Amino acid sequence: MNEIFYITNAILLLRLIFYFSDAKPKLWHYILHLVIFVSATLIYQFGLALVLVWIIYSLLLFSEPLLIKKPNKPSLHIYRIVQLILILSILFTLIPNPLQLNFYRIEVLNFSQNSFIGKVFYHLTWERINLFVFGVLMTMNEANIVIRLIFFFINKQVEKSELNTGRIIGLLERIIIFIFVYNSQFESVGLVIAAKTIIRWKKLDEKEYAEYVIIGTLLSVLLAVIITMIVKSITKIIVI
Repeated sequence: MNEIFYITNAILLLRLIFYFSDAKPKLWHYILHLVIFVSATLIYQFGLALVLVWIIYSLLLFSEPLLIKKPNKPSLHIYRIVQLILILSILFTLIPNPLQLNFYRIEVLNFSQNSFIGKVFYHLTWERINLFVFGVLMTMNEANIVIRLIFFFINKQVEKSELNTGRIIGLLERIIIFIFVYNSQFESVGLVIAAKTIIRWKKLDEKEYAEYVIIGTLLSVLLAVIITMIVKSITKIIVI
């Protein structure tokens, strides 16, 4: 189970790096994306399961520019959501048994656990760390993809400058909410929303802008809370 979330986190981090911009990725972006992903998974011993993960992920990755011709369209966001669901499904299907760590990875892990920092954070298992990182990455870019898709469906047109600013604010907002909810500090979520409202108070007189802020904030909070509760539930099940 740990290797599934490790590989998923590598994918989510790369999606955040390469998909954060609205510009259409170029071919070399996809190639670099794949090279980094393969390098990140080399901590596991070479085998059939790992090769299948590489092949299937390559097919899903390079099919995007062939199937989706124009960026900033609902079809692109839908494809990326479906792509992530397929990747998770494939990982759970192809890796019924744990992948074996290679010797170098085991040595690094042993060194880190015996180091000063490792002893300070001895209570943090790799499973718990992987799940926490998984939750943070899901709230960052994947939640943003869902929000953008919903804005398309409700036909909310937003200026590009405001969209870019809102994306950064929403990203920070969801990370903070994730951390608060993860630590069961639900009352602090209200403070985050209040602070955001105060900052944008002057522009809320504009109807279109106010609707954009309210819908975006509610969706952002809802997705962050849902993701956090899912991560906490999984943590209780698989982490002893």
